[in-house]
Amino acid sequence: MKKLMAMLFGLLVVAAGFAAATTWAVTAVRGHNSDSYGYSWTEIGVKYDVQHPYTNYHITYRTGGGGAYAGHILTGITIIPDPNGAETIVTIDGYHKVVSSAGWPYI
Repeated sequence: MKKLMAMLFGLLVVAAGFAAATTWAVTAVRGHNSDSYGYSWTEIGVKYDVQHPYTNYHITYRTGGGGAYAGHILTGITIIPDPNGAETIVTIDGYHKVVSSAGWPYI
């Protein structure tokens, strides 16, 4: 029984060491685009390991939006998520599209 308790305590110490070795940080990545019809913007939130940012990360949120300039009508906004970011498509006057994207670089 003492050996089992000692082994479990040892595993707990090792697991705590691995957890303490990871330092997390958060950031937002933004992208935007515009033309004479309107504008589009995209933003993603990323939580990442400071020591291994391109292999150990998590996308926490994806959002986007846009609008039309005077004389044009906003007819749709579509946000398309992908595993490493997102893309926002703003449709103006029913046919014109303004596209923006934001992504996290990965290996």
